[in-house]
Amino acid sequence: MDEVEQLRAENKKLKREIQELREKLTAAEAQIKQLIELLGQNSYNSSWPSSRDKG
Repeated sequence: MDEVEQLRAENKKLKREIQELREKLTAAEAQIKQLIELLGQNSYNSSWPSSRDKG
């Protein structure tokens, strides 16, 4: 296998890994959003100071 073929194979592998990581990141972001909504980010029901409350 020459160098160009090696680089193409490596590039293909890296593209696949990037796609997998993007999917994991999207799932993690959705889960974080869901958890934030669950918590309500409200100092009345958490140990956070009221200065951290939103809006």
